Amino acid sequence: MKNFGERLKKIRNDSHTTQDTLAEYLGVSYQAVSKWENSIAFPDITLVPAIANFFGVTADYLLGVSLDNTNEKIETILKQARSYTHTGEINKSIEIIEEALKTYPNEHKLLSDLIEYKVMVYEDTDEWLANIEQKANLIFRDCNIDKIRYKTIVDLAFAYSFCGKREKVKETADLLPDVAYSKMDLLSLAVPAKERADYKADCILASAEKILCDILCISKHNYIWGDPNIAIDVCHRALAIIKALGEEGYLLYMKASAYEDLMFAYAKLNQVNEMFNAMEEVVNIFETIESVLSNGGQKYNSPLLSKLTFDKNTMSFNVPISDFERYYNIISSAKSLKPFENESRFKKVLNRLQEKMK
Repeated sequence: MKNFGERLKKIRNDSHTTQDTLAEYLGVSYQAVSKWENSIAFPDITLVPAIANFFGVTADYLLGVSLDNTNEKIETILKQARSYTHTGEINKSIEIIEEALKTYPNEHKLLSDLIEYKVMVYEDTDEWLANIEQKANLIFRDCNIDKIRYKTIVDLAFAYSFCGKREKVKETADLLPDVAYSKMDLLSLAVPAKERADYKADCILASAEKILCDILCISKHNYIWGDPNIAIDVCHRALAIIKALGEEGYLLYMKASAYEDLMFAYAKLNQVNEMFNAMEEVVNIFETIESVLSNGGQKYNSPLLSKLTFDKNTMSFNVPISDFERYYNIISSAKSLKPFENESRFKKVLNRLQEKMK
């Protein structure tokens, strides 16, 4: 490690990086960095690749670390981590990214995806939120790529929401630009008229997801705090929209959510037969989704969405556990369903879910 400190100090100064900034990314103290630069001490050998990649030095500049094809390596890591989101193994995705960050500590794509995965496996602890905030702040301070910054803003807002920090959600949301059109919307307007249909299917599906989520938010409010009859009315309106768009693909998740809300609304009203019909319909929908995805997916049939494909690679809806396990946990623990748990239809639904969870 002869002249290591001199080289480190030079490349740090040349890149206008402070000792504090380097230390923060590496997870060490700024005093440690100072000792390295003054040859009083040397970094742990496991930190050397991280330092080399942080500054983008040549292969031999710091202990022969190679930077050949770095972008390709990062993309391979991201692809590998994302592959586990389709199987619900989010912790494996986290492990892959955290390991990669030991070598590429200031790679903002990795940091951004790590935040997303951390949010997907929510933990009700101050440490969980602090870890997300620390990584998000690094991106906000140092990353100049809007796509990464905006994605991080959204994920951080979700983290605050899960922790009940409403004011922080509003504060974080204010970091996003207030624009009327998404990138896809603008592209669909900019291309020649004959080609616009190629973009509109994506716009329609994204807009449908948003409006259906908003509608079902109203149903949830009413069956929990308001009038369950209003919740039932709202759910049927949502189902009418879904039917009009095409009851297929990703929209099936929205359909399942509407029937789930109907189940709880009917339970509040003690309309037992309607409640069980809705409960069973949710399982039927999830079985349909499972069948489609396990067979490689399918093209949308609706003329509104015919340019799109529903499969594991294009699906944006991911949860840490399977749909069946999530639903099993909901209905087996919901207080409003406890009066019905000894009914034969209730037990049959649980048995169906348990079979799917094996």
